[in-house]
Amino acid sequence: MMVIDRAVKEMYASGNVAFIQNASLQQKVFLLSLRAAIRKAGIPEVSLGDVAFVHRQLCQMHELAIPTYDQVAKICSQLGATRCILTESSILDVHQQVRLAIAEDDITVALRPDPFFQKIATS
Repeated sequence: MMVIDRAVKEMYASGNVAFIQNASLQQKVFLLSLRAAIRKAGIPEVSLGDVAFVHRQLCQMHELAIPTYDQVAKICSQLGATRCILTESSILDVHQQVRLAIAEDDITVALRPDPFFQKIATS
């Protein structure tokens, strides 16, 4: 039992999980939006425009402040600077390709304890 407890604590303490847990609300929504867009497309890389569309939908569905495209691009840039996501260039336009640089499971594990994000993750 102690081994399992230690493994769970180490998993939550991993760099990516800790980063996601401490990220801003909009950054967390962006990561969920990117994951959703990737799953829908069936490929590991999607356009920033697709992610922004999903992001805005999630915000609207869950009564969050709906960010402008420029705000979503800024969130993308911030996450890119942390190497949490990868972008094809430094110019953030709607056609730019974006991909996760972390495991999808890290997002799930990081947001699992938060009831609000459990609701969003299942929508």
